[in-house]
Amino acid sequence: MGMKVLLINQHFYPEIAATAQLMTDLAEDLTQAGMEVRVLAGRPSYVDGPSPTFLRREVHRGIEIHRVPNARFSRKGWAGRFANWISFYLLTAFRALWLPRPDLVIALSTPPLVSLVGLVLKWLKGCTFLFWCQDLYPDIAVSLGFLKRGWICRISEWISRWIYEGADGIVVVSEGMKKGLLEKGVPEEKIHLIHNWADGEEIYPLGPEANPFRQEMCLVGQFVVSYSGNMGYSHSFSPITDAMERLKDQEQIRFLIIGEGIGKAEIEEFVANRGLQNVQLLPFQPRERLCQSLNAADLSLVSLRPEAEGQVMPSKLYGYMAAGKAIIAIAPEASEIARMVRAYGMGEVAESGEDLAKAIVKLYGDPDLRKRMGNSARQAFLENFNRPLATAKFKELIQETVRGERPGGEKGREG
Repeated sequence: MGMKVLLINQHFYPEIAATAQLMTDLAEDLTQAGMEVRVLAGRPSYVDGPSPTFLRREVHRGIEIHRVPNARFSRKGWAGRFANWISFYLLTAFRALWLPRPDLVIALSTPPLVSLVGLVLKWLKGCTFLFWCQDLYPDIAVSLGFLKRGWICRISEWISRWIYEGADGIVVVSEGMKKGLLEKGVPEEKIHLIHNWADGEEIYPLGPEANPFRQEMCLVGQFVVSYSGNMGYSHSFSPITDAMERLKDQEQIRFLIIGEGIGKAEIEEFVANRGLQNVQLLPFQPRERLCQSLNAADLSLVSLRPEAEGQVMPSKLYGYMAAGKAIIAIAPEASEIARMVRAYGMGEVAESGEDLAKAIVKLYGDPDLRKRMGNSARQAFLENFNRPLATAKFKELIQETVRGERPGGEKGREG
């Protein structure tokens, strides 16, 4: 019998949230490697179309999925989010205690601090615990102004410290997050950098003539500037709306905004108030259409608020790279995401709406440059961020951590 692995995250298949797709990829690849994988997740919420029937237990490609009936209040306000989180914490902790003892628990940071359940399982059942850190909490909430430095913040910091100290390993998804943990006193040998990824067999460059999505969305003959993915608090949208208005008279340039989140309402309101006709908004697209929807773009946008630097990394970047798109990063020049775009020669960086509009016009007028940038993006993706590369690093880390070894010696392993 292979190693028994329990994965804990609020979102999982068939959801289309980024962490759901990443966790599903990892679970499938660990199963293919001969491990016995169970997943503890919540009710599906990020889905295309009606929510699927809630099943407390189901099997997907050999993965045993256990779901808890957590609350699903509106995510538009923090009260609803907090209630959803608390219900998931309590139900997950209770359900986890009754599952068979795993050799290893991998818990994400969705929702914040749920990885404490993994630590409790380590204490009670003697299993190994890996913390997969997608966001630094409570740092990100404080930086974005949603949490003041009071008693709630102090409690959150204490819980985070317990998790950092108790975990047998911590996987981070950016250099900035690694730096943040080092500044908190986490030993370097405990931190492992494994970037998020996309699946290069599912997402690949697709020409306009071979892409039915462009025809269906009436985008033929248009220069499409696309933002695709979550529109959360950590993303910057004012430069995008500013550029929309600046370019409203450029008849060939069309903005395609795909996804959901708090930022979508901001964009919808701006477009309605200004009467803009150069913007098209769509909901999340199902995973099987992601290749087509990403390839509807001639130019792709990724954004990050300056305050969120080093605390979160937009995973949509890797999908853009897989599709071979030229990219504009709306972020400070010194940010990690901007450095990546520059280093791989796959796009431009813009900090304001004026900068963004100028970059769009520049790339609109230079198809050869766009093509070179897109080719560079795809090449960098294949060499660094393709699914098999990332999940192989996870497999190696899992094997070595469960055996009690420290990958890479004193400094740990990066990938």
